[in-house]
Amino acid sequence: KVSLRQLCDYLGCSESTCSAAFRKSTGMSPIEYMLHQRIQMACRMLLTTDYKVNQISSSIGIDDPYYFSRLFTKIIGVPPTQYRNKK
Repeated sequence: KVSLRQLCDYLGCSESTCSAAFRKSTGMSPIEYMLHQRIQMACRMLLTTDYKVNQISSSIGIDDPYYFSRLFTKIIGVPPTQYRNKK
């Protein structure tokens, strides 16, 4: 897990400067981007493994499987189990 503060310290800039440059480049905040990347990794895992949803959630750095399911549904549009079943 990497915080925005750690990223900014590494890059040598302020949080606001880093966030603004990142948003300009990607259209998302650094936190939104990180969450989308984690959810994309979860999508791959749901389609290529038999891991349980809570195992996938934990492996991508989201310790609360209920939060993971809500976030997954918000970003992808369907719950993780439904996404897995569509393969």
